[in-house]
Amino acid sequence: VVVGAGRAEHSSGQIFAGASGRSRYINGMISLVDVRDVSKMALQLMRSDVRSERFVLCSQDLENQKFMEFMSHAMEVDPPTKQAPTWMLEVAWRVVALKDLIFRTKSLLTKETVKGSLNRYSYDTSKVKDSLDVAFIPVRQSLEYFAPFYR
Repeated sequence: VVVGAGRAEHSSGQIFAGASGRSRYINGMISLVDVRDVSKMALQLMRSDVRSERFVLCSQDLENQKFMEFMSHAMEVDPPTKQAPTWMLEVAWRVVALKDLIFRTKSLLTKETVKGSLNRYSYDTSKVKDSLDVAFIPVRQSLEYFAPFYR
């Protein structure tokens, strides 16, 4: 997930908007990168001699519980304290899908987001770090920086 400022109903803004009032977190992991890192590294790569290469940009892979703690702190709300059981997530995405169908809305909670959130992926960013000699902005710092845009 690319963390940045924007409209609360789009992209990573939905994550900030969804941080308020949650009592449960999803077991799994999330990978994040600051939009400032993405733009800085994209410019550096365009100006470099590197051609026809692909890079993974990820500041940190976090457990969802830790991510929600960081996010809640940044948004100045209480963090979720209970893990959402898988059966609850399976029911929730179906209820939300029905609501979206009836009211013609588009929610963040879908079958795919539930499945993806429950997985545990870790990304290796050594290639971009070696190519550009860069350091990523820590996730907690990114969340603190962008949270005021969504409060």
